[in-house]
Amino acid sequence: MSGSELANADAIALFGTSQPAPKQRKLTAGSLTATWEQGTLRNICYDGVEVLRGIAFLSRDHAWGNNTAKLANLVLQEDDGHFRLSFDLVITNGTQRLNAVAKIEGNSQGRLNFSVFAKAASEFVTNRTGFTILHPLENVVGQPVDVTHTDGTQTLQWFPENISPGQPIFDIRALTHQVGPELTATVLMEGGKFEMEDHRNWMDASFKTYSGSLLDPWPYTIERGENINQTVTLTVSGLNQPTKVQPPKKTISVSLGKPTAALPDFGTALSLTG
Repeated sequence: MSGSELANADAIALFGTSQPAPKQRKLTAGSLTATWEQGTLRNICYDGVEVLRGIAFLSRDHAWGNNTAKLANLVLQEDDGHFRLSFDLVITNGTQRLNAVAKIEGNSQGRLNFSVFAKAASEFVTNRTGFTILHPLENVVGQPVDVTHTDGTQTLQWFPENISPGQPIFDIRALTHQVGPELTATVLMEGGKFEMEDHRNWMDASFKTYSGSLLDPWPYTIERGENINQTVTLTVSGLNQPTKVQPPKKTISVSLGKPTAALPDFGTALSLTG
């Protein structure tokens, strides 16, 4: 086996694909940090505490597949205590097309803003198009959350302790909850209704708040010339001291024992006959 074949085999074993990992860029504004990856923000932290697992503007087709999104005209500015990004997105599905402009801004006061303005260049059939926000499990599972609804009313609810088969929270405009000792996060979502699902149902370590509602009919059509204007604003408040990580006193070694049993082959199958 050649070196490249061995590298591909290792990549498939580790990641399930031989495709190279997307390039990432760490963004820093004081105690606020995030990882930029192909139009998505990941690992959004404050003082080293994970506040959100991710924010992305995504589009699904009529069969819940991901529509193609191409990024262009990226502009990144970083200075003391701020970062700013802007980029264009072209989202397509066959001959259907959405043109979008995105802007991201973060500052050292613990505020992060991600906005997208999109316009349909044709009729665009979709099951869901809009922002998706991923909430971490640590410091969140089983904890109370103040929910502001689209009519302005507020209710006190809880992130599920056990995996919830149904949506735990509907009709969301904003969520406010603790993410660490003396540290509170508010996520404000504008430009549509949002609801939450327990992503642990799909073996993902997060809760997912997404644009739209599964109570509404889908797929639906975004008419040609119709606009989508959405904004997600994260505000972190309170005092929190960063955790100091101490290096181990000695090197930790891991050794593999003898094989004891073989796992059966498993994978995904798709019927060609329906």
